[in-house]
Amino acid sequence: MNYPIKYKAVFVTLIFSFSIILSEAKTPPSNVQIEMKVTKAAYNELRDSVLNEFKSIKKVLAENEEAYQRLEKSMEIANNTISAQNSLFDGFGVLYGIITIVITVLPLLVYFIQIKPAVDEAKVATQESVEKSIEIDKKFHELALKFDEKLNAKVKAIQDKSRIEKIDQAISNINIPQNEQTVYSINYISLVPNELFSELHLYKLYQASKFLTSINDQIVLASKLTTQKTAFTEEFFRNKIISENHETIIYQTVLYFAKYGLFDSALENISNQIMRQDGLYKKIVGWLSDQFPEQILSLINYDRLNDNISEKEKNEVIKELSNERIYGKIKNEISKSKIVRFRNQLSLQF
Repeated sequence: MNYPIKYKAVFVTLIFSFSIILSEAKTPPSNVQIEMKVTKAAYNELRDSVLNEFKSIKKVLAENEEAYQRLEKSMEIANNTISAQNSLFDGFGVLYGIITIVITVLPLLVYFIQIKPAVDEAKVATQESVEKSIEIDKKFHELALKFDEKLNAKVKAIQDKSRIEKIDQAISNINIPQNEQTVYSINYISLVPNELFSELHLYKLYQASKFLTSINDQIVLASKLTTQKTAFTEEFFRNKIISENHETIIYQTVLYFAKYGLFDSALENISNQIMRQDGLYKKIVGWLSDQFPEQILSLINYDRLNDNISEKEKNEVIKELSNERIYGKIKNEISKSKIVRFRNQLSLQF
């Protein structure tokens, strides 16, 4: 049995004191033998008092032991209660955790199991619908384009057929002696796009040109004959470069030769035209500068031409060729050309 320390100390003190009294009582001096008898009653009284005190202390200690046991019992009960409460709280925590997990996970499960598949399916259906709609629109657009193309082609064919019939009629009217109908036909031919004229049409125009004396009529026919290279169109322009002095027809003739690779073979006749007309050399160089700069080199290196033109005309041509913005690509070739070497003094630095 475990007593509190303070109770143990009191108990030890009493026992020690009682032992001292007993030891003194066993060996009394001889001179106090008689006195001991006198005080025996007092001793007995003291002993009884001590024993009673001891019993009181023991009783107190017993009572305290019971209180201590009750305290331990209470502590044990309290401990058990706390443990039970802890267990209860732990169980409630687990239950709360489970409930929390269910509350958290359940919506996710519902989302992934029901909502998301439905949304994905709706997205797929929507995407498929959009793609089908786009495909339908695309097909409709293609059909519309094809329809427009076919319609335009049909309309163009009808218009072309009508124009061709009118061209045939207009060319037929040219062969009639000069009258108002002929003038109308020439004006109509001048307005018709060149691509609508077939080779047969051009041949008829070539034949009609032999009977037309008006220079304006000749210009209209020449503009149409430049669109194709044939034996009769080449013959037409070779005759014109020899016999014709009109600047517009010479312009059409020079471009015809340059366009179809006939320029070098016509250099002599072109040179004759240049030598007959002052300022024509510079104009022809300008006509060729845009599309046919190589033909310019053939012209300024042609001996017969550059030997027989005036110094003034050479200077005008060289001044024209000094424009690097127009002739920069052939600047080196120009600096080595015969027209430059034949000139006595260069007015421009090459």
